[in-house]
Amino acid sequence: MSGELRAAPDARVGMLRGSGLKLSDGELTRRLRAADVDAAEALVNTYGARAHRLAVRITGSEADAEEVVQDASMSRAPRHP
Repeated sequence: MSGELRAAPDARVGMLRGSGLKLSDGELTRRLRAADVDAAEALVNTYGARAHRLAVRITGSEADAEEVVQDASMSRAPRHP
């Protein structure tokens, strides 16, 4: 393998914007911890709708659910120096 990253066949994968590269959740999480903004975007794109549906069920409110998901996303987003 020439340094190519591959996900396990049964793993969820996210796409990095503009690269066409598919990465496993584990790899995206590792990159998120290293402040990779594209990895954060890929995770939100993969799980954002699911998180929103769960938040609506918990809060009973679309507006509150949106705020909860946004707050959760921002708490894990890479910070720019």
